[in-house]
Amino acid sequence: MMWSHLVLGFVTSYLGYLPPSMLNITASKLCISKNKGEAHKFVWGVSLVVLLQVFTAVFISGLLQEQQFLLRALQKVGVLVLGVISVLFLYKGWTTKEISKETKGINSFILGLMLSLINMFAIPFFIVEFKLYMSYGWLMRDLYSVLFFALGAAIGVLAVLYNYVFIADKFQENLAKLLRFFTLGIGILTGIVAVYYAVKLYF
Repeated sequence: MMWSHLVLGFVTSYLGYLPPSMLNITASKLCISKNKGEAHKFVWGVSLVVLLQVFTAVFISGLLQEQQFLLRALQKVGVLVLGVISVLFLYKGWTTKEISKETKGINSFILGLMLSLINMFAIPFFIVEFKLYMSYGWLMRDLYSVLFFALGAAIGVLAVLYNYVFIADKFQENLAKLLRFFTLGIGILTGIVAVYYAVKLYF
């Protein structure tokens, strides 16, 4: 029974994180601009946070629903952070003229933690999916069920991002020419998300 929860978590997060996103593009970009090892550090940082996000989605979903002011405050902070990141990546993308291997910058593992933490889709996504599975009787709210589901979700994200890194590594010569556009892509994606949530919050 517990293994089915593990598989369910894996499939849920794998499919949910499969489309191109800020996290996927960043993993690919790190593989090209730094190296595969740095990209792997980023992936582990992201996956660790996903593990915590599943527990957050399951155990404090009721609290967030009751305390709307807390949810709104978190959303405002998230919009602000996304906006700043968007501006930084767009600036770097527009001003970078030559492709070179980056040797300095924020630790890739820490970057994975940070970007995963401000991924505003994660917790709502897992809340909806968890409630859906509970309604069908596929999941329970007991500790072991949630633990295996969360572990499966983290492994699913790990697998998706490793796939992106693998592809980036295999086709590095071709993708390296697009490195500037990878950076711009991250800036555009985060900007769109920031604008979307800002509109929802204030209009």
